[in-house]
Amino acid sequence: MKIGVIGANPLGVAFSLLCENNGYEVIIYDENEDIIFNLNQEIYNTTEPLVQKMLFESDDFSGTTNVIDLIKKCDIVFTFVDTIPTIDGGNDTTKVFEVSNHFFTASQLDIPIHNKKFIIGSTMNPGETEQIQEKLHMFNIQVGYCPTMSSEGNIINEYINSDIVLIGTEHQELSNQLVYLFSKIQPNGVNIHTMSLKSAEIAKLSINSFISMKISFVNTLGDLLIKSDLKEETNAILHSIGSDSRVGSKSFKYGFGYGGLNLPRDMKTLTEYYKNYDIDTTLITSVKDSNENHSKFLKDYYISQNPNKRIPFVMEYITFKKGTNNLINSQQWNLCLELLKEGYYVNVIDDNQLGSQLYELSLSYNNRLKFYKSGTTPEGYLIKL
Repeated sequence: MKIGVIGANPLGVAFSLLCENNGYEVIIYDENEDIIFNLNQEIYNTTEPLVQKMLFESDDFSGTTNVIDLIKKCDIVFTFVDTIPTIDGGNDTTKVFEVSNHFFTASQLDIPIHNKKFIIGSTMNPGETEQIQEKLHMFNIQVGYCPTMSSEGNIINEYINSDIVLIGTEHQELSNQLVYLFSKIQPNGVNIHTMSLKSAEIAKLSINSFISMKISFVNTLGDLLIKSDLKEETNAILHSIGSDSRVGSKSFKYGFGYGGLNLPRDMKTLTEYYKNYDIDTTLITSVKDSNENHSKFLKDYYISQNPNKRIPFVMEYITFKKGTNNLINSQQWNLCLELLKEGYYVNVIDDNQLGSQLYELSLSYNNRLKFYKSGTTPEGYLIKL
């Protein structure tokens, strides 16, 4: 079976390499000619661990800018194209629908596409994968929804050790193929849950929304413990709570609030879906407020701990998650900006060459924002939760 992947973003490349590493021939498509050229030279510009190593070691992996040729050659096609949050809530999934239209183009060119399989790994609004299945039903194309549960910073390992694989499809044959594929990707055991397309869409949104709620709860509790003069016992208290299996210890550590693209987007998308059925959204929407209030708490707390503006603050990273270069919805980055606005100096340990990207911003704050190479120890008050 030959696998095609549409979208050479970090998720698509990581998934492609995992499939290739487990015995499949893989072709990956992207419209960006430079990305594809580099991939064919075994080069991919990423901070993701293991990706470059696996690319060097790959034998049956190639890139193309001809999406129709990929559809022609591949038995099963995955897509990981980006979906982005809209202003009004939900996801802009235009790119996914554009990918599905490539099958119609291939048909018009007399390319045999009947009985091929199309898997969507991008985040969708509930009901949209069903729409694509209905469109492609005329070609007997089996459509599935199999969203990635991996996040930036450690995609390969999170794929291999994922707690859960969601499979949404109405086709048993496709389900069986995906179960077999993921059982190879996850040799230590795979926890697969198969359901309808819309159910899988809702399940994916709900998992990330619940994680956001959990993070917000533990941070609110941690704020309380600091105010109660119990900061030194925070870890012991949280460990005891997380040891109860009804709670669980994952995502149960006091720190910065949730950020990045996935969690805020999925919370917003699920909220909008609730509204379609007039279901109360107070619980979900309050999580966003709690997350923002926690950010304000951290600013006030650290200023109270270091009132002398001549003493710089030291931050180990300013991205939403250590090991990435993503500043989207990053509470660390927001805290850095707030401290600069208050007149403080901020020294950042820079693992991902952000300093060169933010050089002009640093100048606008009279060079009070400075970046240091990893392994150095800048002077100042260390911000560490």
